[in-house]
Amino acid sequence: MIRDFGEKATDHFLKAFGKSYELMQEHMDKIPNGFSRKSFMYGPSAIFADHGEGQYVYTVEGNKLLDFNNNFTVNILGYRHLAVQKAIEEAMNTGYSFGNPTGPEYELAEILAERISAVEKVKFFCSSSEACLRAMRIARGYTGKSKVAKFEGSYHGFGDEMSISGHVDPSLPHGTKERPNSVPDSAGIPISAVGGSSEVMAVRGYYPVVRGQIALTLPMTDDDITGFIETSKELIESIYQ
Repeated sequence: MIRDFGEKATDHFLKAFGKSYELMQEHMDKIPNGFSRKSFMYGPSAIFADHGEGQYVYTVEGNKLLDFNNNFTVNILGYRHLAVQKAIEEAMNTGYSFGNPTGPEYELAEILAERISAVEKVKFFCSSSEACLRAMRIARGYTGKSKVAKFEGSYHGFGDEMSISGHVDPSLPHGTKERPNSVPDSAGIPISAVGGSSEVMAVRGYYPVVRGQIALTLPMTDDDITGFIETSKELIESIYQ
């Protein structure tokens, strides 16, 4: 029964997104897997986008899809928002990419500090992965400690030390809920990133044992990898304590 359902689901997907599958196969000669962002592999292939309008994305097949991803909230205002387009056009007229600092950098930092009570100062990076890696380095330098605590199943970027226990694979020794094991997400992650002085450990279970050795805790307050699980306020408060 499960096999029949899987075959039907695959057939349905290919009928709706057959051109996407063909493009993925075609692109494999220059791009591994045919596209760069593995997180968009929803079925037999990724769904290739043609354009976006408002809250919808239009696929290369012409399908109109309500976009709940929004490029991981980058497009939080939707596609082709007039205010966003106007701001981009204004930036293009002055030069759109500088290695030098600019005024808008400070303006955005001010907005974030005003709107988020816990934020006093802000440092910007090109990606969230880089931000997490730098946060780890700063915390270790400031505290003199080496361990970083993270939630099992949480994602904090593609750095080796962050790519631990992010996605559960039943064939790997993840351990028990009470005492989970740190398991690399893929091949290519050195064992030094999993154990030793820079061990990335689970918050639950190990946290009370290594509490005095932790330089930084990286909570994931809203876990969307397993659907959408909101972390309890009590757990976050207990970590701070």
